[in-house]
Amino acid sequence: MKKLLTLALVSLGIVGTLFAQTADEILEKYQSLPVPLYSTSNLTIEMIGKNGNLEETRKLVQYGNHKDDVIRTVFDFKSPQKWKDTRFLQLENKEKEDDKWIYLPELRSVRRVNTAERQKAFVGLDFTYNDMTIRDYKNDKNTLLGEETIDVAGNTYSIWKIESVPEKSKNVEYAKRIQYIDKATYLPVKIEFFDKQGRPVKTYTIEAIKKEGKYLIRQKNRMVTERTGHNTVVYVDSIVCDKEVEDRYFTQNWLSTGK
Repeated sequence: MKKLLTLALVSLGIVGTLFAQTADEILEKYQSLPVPLYSTSNLTIEMIGKNGNLEETRKLVQYGNHKDDVIRTVFDFKSPQKWKDTRFLQLENKEKEDDKWIYLPELRSVRRVNTAERQKAFVGLDFTYNDMTIRDYKNDKNTLLGEETIDVAGNTYSIWKIESVPEKSKNVEYAKRIQYIDKATYLPVKIEFFDKQGRPVKTYTIEAIKKEGKYLIRQKNRMVTERTGHNTVVYVDSIVCDKEVEDRYFTQNWLSTGK
């Protein structure tokens, strides 16, 4: 089962270093971390050019719902004007392919995002539609490459280094990933993505983590496109966990109306 890359939160449910764990066991713990039943987050997205210049800032609200073996997420863009009222709905299903829909105000219609499109950029960001979810570790051959200490944005982590190569590679844009899993939290504080020639494609990092009750919040996330140096930074400005979000938010009707 895939679990949502909400850009915001994971649970502090499992901590500590265990001995003699395999790559699959480590990734299973990561992907089994509990998430809130409901969540509401205010996010800021910054698009940054290769020279470090800020190109655009976007504001949005993210709603989450996790029940009945389905993880539901909605993004509602508030600004700038050209993205205002753009909305995206994703349903991560346990036994079948995920469902994704997007509402673009200029088209005034809800459109399903088909499988072939999911390798493309999500609303012009450095994240693809596929990057918005965590690939099920059972679909990959996972190899524990070793243990080391790394620095990410000034923070030092003791990590497991795991190589993941797709065994079920249909509609997968990356030939392999190197994941750096923090031993204290089981968070992937860094993920490197490679193409079939072994060239780096993207690098994802968690640059700030905040504890919110029993949850750890991925407060600052960055995705860098290595070829261009362009990057997208996602900030969690605020978050409310486990306060009910009405089911109507997770429907195609809400995408088109916002009501």
